[in-house]
Amino acid sequence: MEPTKLLHAVSHYRQHPSQHCHTPIHATPILAALPFNGPNHGLPPNLEITDSLPYSLFPAFFKTTETLLPSFQNLISKISKQDNLPPLCLVSDIFLGWTVEVANNLNIFHTVLCTSGAYGTAVYNSVWTHMPHIYTEFEHIALPDFPKTTLHRSQLTNEMKLADGTDFASVFLRRHIAYCMRTGGTLCNTLEGLEGIGIEQLRKTTKTSVWAVGPLLPRSLINPNFMEKGTDEHVWREQGLETVVCVERMDQYPPASILYVSFGSQFNISEKQMKDLALGLEASGRPFIWSIRPPLGLPKIAEFSSESTGCFLRHCGWNSVMESLSKGVPIIGWPMGAEQFFNVKLLVEEVGVCIELGRGQEEVVGWEKVERAVRVVMGDEE
Repeated sequence: MEPTKLLHAVSHYRQHPSQHCHTPIHATPILAALPFNGPNHGLPPNLEITDSLPYSLFPAFFKTTETLLPSFQNLISKISKQDNLPPLCLVSDIFLGWTVEVANNLNIFHTVLCTSGAYGTAVYNSVWTHMPHIYTEFEHIALPDFPKTTLHRSQLTNEMKLADGTDFASVFLRRHIAYCMRTGGTLCNTLEGLEGIGIEQLRKTTKTSVWAVGPLLPRSLINPNFMEKGTDEHVWREQGLETVVCVERMDQYPPASILYVSFGSQFNISEKQMKDLALGLEASGRPFIWSIRPPLGLPKIAEFSSESTGCFLRHCGWNSVMESLSKGVPIIGWPMGAEQFFNVKLLVEEVGVCIELGRGQEEVVGWEKVERAVRVVMGDEE
């Protein structure tokens, strides 16, 4: 599919959401708390999500989640007893693969919800499962189960580069990848038309059904008038910081003229990188908005409500990719970690809607390279 047609196809889901929601949902979700004491495991108190967690503490957080298994099994057993039958299905995050043990013990169908893309997940799993990079000194690395896919060593995360098979990341991730191989199926936040190759690769390696259920987007991105309580947008409204002011300011610019820069909450760049990035953005001559870091950044509704947004410069975590494509906006990618490197590889080589600016937190990207990338994506240069 041609990139322009693909962008149109993906953005169609945002513009016509009702055409892709066939079954009304009337049930009210019931939330149940599981006992979790972060300080007992070297984590900050009152920790429930990773948004504010330093990346260095992620291993401790992931390891701690495995201690929830007994409490979770007791909860599901209690629900089964109350309802006089077990739940029809257990859906778990990919990093909570141990829930497949509970499902098997209680004879419940289990599926994994993969919030990342199919291609990125398949490559990520392959690297951690086979670790081909530790058996060669070459810069280009072939994947045993995807012979047509070659990675450059610079496309590996720091954890992958340091892994030897006995380190925490290797042991933990291999264990959870093995859990996910025992699931009944995978729900993937993607589209068949976007990631046909990736979905087939994921089916091949997991040997299970893979269903494309994306794009999974916040309702505020589909309907800018929707304001859900508890979201960044709702907080802004409560504090009197009207999002509409931000959008009106952006709307003063022509369509597709503003570059939006955001690297999310998990990764930082150095002072030198920030300076070169700022100089390159200024040299491009294009107006830009740089969301330094939440909570100082604009809420997503401001990013996507204005037609003046013409390009995103992002780390290319899959959520940000789906948000960008849903708006029909091309991307300048600077992957920092996780499967982001593989997402960029897909977007550059297969989809054609992205230019890669840099790789990893250590690379210093000169301002000249930033300027040229912006000019090319924004249509000022070939």
